[in-house]
Amino acid sequence: MEKYIERLKEKTIDFLQKGTDLDRPYIFKGRKPFSKNDIINEIQNDTEDGIEFVLDLVILSLDLMDRNKKNLTKFKRAIE
Repeated sequence: MEKYIERLKEKTIDFLQKGTDLDRPYIFKGRKPFSKNDIINEIQNDTEDGIEFVLDLVILSLDLMDRNKKNLTKFKRAIE
């Protein structure tokens, strides 16, 4: 299980590192802004916010797939 978690963290960080303005506010948690670099640091350090961010991404992806808003790259929903 650990290798899956590490791979998920690496893929998330790789995605966040794309583009520019990594220090500009990217998302908010309450009133607290997080830049892409902030999120990357939170994920790398296994903080509560970093773990919550990655978990929310997984749940959001499943929710989008359930509502037929998004397909996965190599997988397709069985029930249409």
